[in-house]
Amino acid sequence: MIGDSAKASAGYLGKVGRFIGTHGTQIKNGVSIAKDLISTGTTIAQAAGWLHPDTKSTIDSIAAAVDSHAQGDHYKSKPTKGHKTGGYMGKVLI
Repeated sequence: MIGDSAKASAGYLGKVGRFIGTHGTQIKNGVSIAKDLISTGTTIAQAAGWLHPDTKSTIDSIAAAVDSHAQGDHYKSKPTKGHKTGGYMGKVLI
């Protein structure tokens, strides 16, 4: 029973992976468009007085985080700091 479930899960994950691989660009574009629509909607709602500014900010930041994740920004490497030279070492300034 567990073996059958594992096989079914692996097959499903393979289908999902192939779908994302095939349609990745469209998914990224769709998420980006959704983020823009959400931002526009929250701006209109705030201007109309239907939405508190803090709530707008929260919704916009969530939409931006989802978009950033979909675009793969979290996979980009962060710049590494260079080797530190000089500084205070005990009582001697180098």
